[in-house]
Amino acid sequence: MKYGYVRCNCYIQGKTVAPANEEFISVTEKKIDWVVPEQEKYKDIKKYYLLGSEFADWRLLACEHLDMYMANIFIGTNEKIKAFKITLEKLGGKNNYPVLVEQLTLENSNKLDVRLAQGLLKEVEILQRNTTEEEKYMLLQKGSVDILASFQPDTPFIILNAIHAKEHLCLGDQGFFINKHFEKRDAKLQMVVLSKTKEMFKSRHFIQETLPQNQYKFTDLSNGNSFETKEKLISKNNVPTTIEFEVIKKKTVVNEEYKETLSALKTLAKASIETGNSIFME
Repeated sequence: MKYGYVRCNCYIQGKTVAPANEEFISVTEKKIDWVVPEQEKYKDIKKYYLLGSEFADWRLLACEHLDMYMANIFIGTNEKIKAFKITLEKLGGKNNYPVLVEQLTLENSNKLDVRLAQGLLKEVEILQRNTTEEEKYMLLQKGSVDILASFQPDTPFIILNAIHAKEHLCLGDQGFFINKHFEKRDAKLQMVVLSKTKEMFKSRHFIQETLPQNQYKFTDLSNGNSFETKEKLISKNNVPTTIEFEVIKKKTVVNEEYKETLSALKTLAKASIETGNSIFME
């Protein structure tokens, strides 16, 4: 998941009532925070936590901006950002969208400097008018409009679960498939002497069944082929133990496919320009 936020200037412009223990307030470009020196903190630990809670309550509603952020908004899931980055490359990459290509990353935390905000806004507005068609394979839960993952033809397949897992749940132009990684180690040499990957399951229309001991069974609905693994696509308390999925091929339009992401980035760019503060993404 990727969120973005821009701090407001209400406190430093004197538009708020000062909180208790104002001397401990820390103002950075990233946020308004409450920082107490270690020696002060341990003088009265209960009082420290009480004042910290009071500060959090004050910051939440001290001005018209919730938690003192001019903008605090969801940008997109990791899969959405990955797909968006691939689309940008197809549309000219860094030559046409230098800010988005270089600054929108999947790192845990990154900063987009305020000096780049105007360029970001320009690129986003161009994309909001872009009606280029794309063809994609989409993985959906049957009967739902929510896309679990999407894959663009002529690009490498994507792995849907943890990269370090021995069995990878994947999506590509052949549909959904499960690859298993095998390794053979030489005890004397203490090294891997054989490493290979084998496809264990493939389907465009299948079910996932929850089994005992954290096992999951994937079954192709066209030929009955199945495979059991500890990896899963969905596992929540409020979903059935048997879930049906399908992979469909669909044409999308750039400005519609990334409508929410583009809208969020536009909000962040405008907030950055208005406040003079950088955009932070996590």
